[in-house]
Amino acid sequence: MVWMFLFLYTWNDRRDLIHNDSLEYYSYIPATFICGDISLEFKNGECYGRYWPKIAPNGGKVIKMSMGMAIVYTPFFLIGHATAYFLNESMTGYTPTYQRALALGSLFYLILGFVYLRKLLLNYFDDTVTGIVILLLYFATNLFYYSTWDMLMPHAFLFSFISIFLYLVHKFYQSPTKKTVIAAGLLLGLMALMRPTMILLFLVPALFGIGSIKELRERIQFFLKNKIYLILFAAAFILPWIPQFIYWKYVTGNWMFYSYIGERFYFLKSHIREGLFSYRKGWFVYTPVMFIALFGFFKIRKYCKDFALPFLIIVPLFVYVTLSWWCWWYGGSFGQRPFVDLYGIMAFPLAIVVSWILKLKRVRLFGMVVMQLLIVLNVFQSWQSETGMIHYEAMTKEAYWDLFGQTTVPPGFYDLLLSPNSYRAHSGLPERIRLSDVELTRQNIKACNGKFLKTENAEGTLLIADKENIEEGEAFTIKHLEGDKVILLGENHKYADIDVASGNALRFIKTNPAEAAVFSMKIDYRNVMCLKAATNNYVNVDPGNSRIVVNSPIRSRAALFQLISTE
Repeated sequence: MVWMFLFLYTWNDRRDLIHNDSLEYYSYIPATFICGDISLEFKNGECYGRYWPKIAPNGGKVIKMSMGMAIVYTPFFLIGHATAYFLNESMTGYTPTYQRALALGSLFYLILGFVYLRKLLLNYFDDTVTGIVILLLYFATNLFYYSTWDMLMPHAFLFSFISIFLYLVHKFYQSPTKKTVIAAGLLLGLMALMRPTMILLFLVPALFGIGSIKELRERIQFFLKNKIYLILFAAAFILPWIPQFIYWKYVTGNWMFYSYIGERFYFLKSHIREGLFSYRKGWFVYTPVMFIALFGFFKIRKYCKDFALPFLIIVPLFVYVTLSWWCWWYGGSFGQRPFVDLYGIMAFPLAIVVSWILKLKRVRLFGMVVMQLLIVLNVFQSWQSETGMIHYEAMTKEAYWDLFGQTTVPPGFYDLLLSPNSYRAHSGLPERIRLSDVELTRQNIKACNGKFLKTENAEGTLLIADKENIEEGEAFTIKHLEGDKVILLGENHKYADIDVASGNALRFIKTNPAEAAVFSMKIDYRNVMCLKAATNNYVNVDPGNSRIVVNSPIRSRAALFQLISTE
C-alpha cells in the first residue's frame, strides 16, 4: 500500500525511470524487440532509443552492462508492449505505459522477496521479531528509496533474489532435491549476470551449516556421493549466461568480453573507511540501522548456526570488493546503493539485535523509540534525496548537518558541497592532492576559463588555456622543491619561465631547472591551485588571448587552476 501510494502520488512529477544505469541495463530490450538489431548498427535507419555503447577492439558496439536485468525486465516489458499495442499508443519502449509495467514488475519481485525472507526468518525467529525486521529493512534502509523512486536499479531486485536464494539453500539442506538445486543454480547464475559480484554468494551453499572440520569433511563426502547435485547446480548456473556469451561473440568476436572498458577494481586501495563512514556516501551515515545490525554478528552462531560461517565471510568480503571499485561512491545515488543487495543477509544479525531488545525490559522502550526514529530519518532523507536536496555525489560533513532536518535548501548550502575527483579516482589515485605529492605525478591542468592548458605557438613554448577537451590538453610535471615552492616542466621537456618581452607570459623555454621560474603553490581541498611568482605577482589567464601570464598583484584576482588528471 505504501509503495502504491508513493508511486501514484509521485508519478506526474517523477523523472524518467529508465535513466542512467537503468538505461544501460534496459538497452538490450528495445534493441532486440523494437529495433531488431542487437548490434546497434541500425542499418535500416535510425531506431528510437537511447544507447551508450562501448566500442570493442573489433569496432563492435557493445552494451556495457550484462543482460541479467534485461532478462528480469522482459516479462513486464512485454506486458507494457502489449498494453501499448491495444491502446494504440506509441510502441517505442520508453513511454509511461512501458515504465508503469516495469515499475509493477519491481513491486512484484519486491513482494516475492519479502515473502521468502519471512519464510526463512521464521525458521530462526518468532513472528514478532520477523515482522519488525521486515518493517525496518523496508522503511529504515535505502531499500525504500530503491523500490520506490529509483525502482529500476538492480538493488531491490537483488535483495529479493538473494532472499529467495537463501531460502532455497536452507530448503535444500533440509530436504535435498534436484528441483531445489536447479532453482538455486539458475538464480545464482542470473544474479551474477545482473551484477558479477554476486558470484560471492556461492559461499552460502558451500559453507551452509559448517561449524567444524568434521562437518566440512561430512559435506565433502556428501557431494562426492551425490555428484549429480553439483553437476545440476553448475549447469543451471551457466544457463542464464548462454545468451550473454552468444551476444558477446556476435558483437565483439569473443565469447568472453570485459565490457567495462577502462574501469577496474583497486584491491590494494579499497575505500572501506569512506564507503562506510563518509558523508558523501557512507553506509552507516545514511543507513545507520545497518550499523546497529552489525552487533548481531557477535551472537549469530547462537541464533543462526547454519548461516553463521558463510555470512561472517561474505559480508566483509562483499564490503571489501564493492569498495575497491574505482568509483567507490557509485555515482548518483542515495547512500551506498550496492549494499541494498545484502539486506536479505543483514536481516539475520538485525533480527538478533531486535530479539535482544525485546527480551530486555529496561531497553525495550528505548529500543523501539530508536527504531521509529530510524524509520522517520530514512523516509525523510529519502525524500530529501529524491527532491535533490541531498546531493547525489557531493555531500560533505558541513553540507549534511546544514541540511539535516530541513525541508528547504539553506542559504549557502551549495558552497559546502564538494564534487568527487573522478579523474584521479579512475586512475586509482587519492582524490586530494598533497603538495608533497605533486612531483610524483603528471597533471592535466584546467584553467578558470574552463579550458585545458597546452603549450602552443611556432616554437611550441607559449602556454595557452584554450583546449576544450582533456585529450587536447597537455600533461605537465609539477616538480616540488621545498616548502610550497615548485617549478613546471612541459611535454617539450623544458621548464617554464616568465617572458617579460611577451607581457610576462609563461613560456617553456629553459632546459636547466636551476634557471626555471620558481612559484609558490597553494592547493585547496578542491584540488584547485594558484601560483605566485618570485615577483609577488600571481599567475592569471589573459582574457584577450587566453595566454597564461604573471600579472595579478592580488591573490583574489589570480587565476585558479584545477589538477584533474594524472598519468
